Amino acid sequence: MEKYCSKCKQSLEIGYFCQDKSRKDRLDCWCKECRNNYSFQYRKKYPWRRCLEGAKQRCNNPKSNDYHCYGGKGIKCFLNEKDIKFLWERDKVYLLTRPSLDRIDSNKNYCLENCQFIEWLVNVQKRV
Repeated sequence: MEKYCSKCKQSLEIGYFCQDKSRKDRLDCWCKECRNNYSFQYRKKYPWRRCLEGAKQRCNNPKSNDYHCYGGKGIKCFLNEKDIKFLWERDKVYLLTRPSLDRIDSNKNYCLENCQFIEWLVNVQKRV
């Protein structure tokens, strides 16, 4: 069986599509290659969004592996996209090898005054 990719406008075998349970045919409307290219370009254009989503997941989603260390202890995420982009530019994240969002005071919430970007390894070493 074949399916039409609405992005690259090609008919491809069903194996070239990811599953999407929200759709009638249970398959994504874009092929895997188009979806991967789009995801790569999106992450390249908005790299700070991944960090923001991670912080929100840790604070708001009880199913998150780290929720018990953040949301479970009452830590809230008050950052929005404008704040995280400001931090990204202020801390010159493009110079970091593996950036990580850090709370300066680990007992306080994720807010503009309490956050900074540092190297992931430095952030991990702070826990010890």
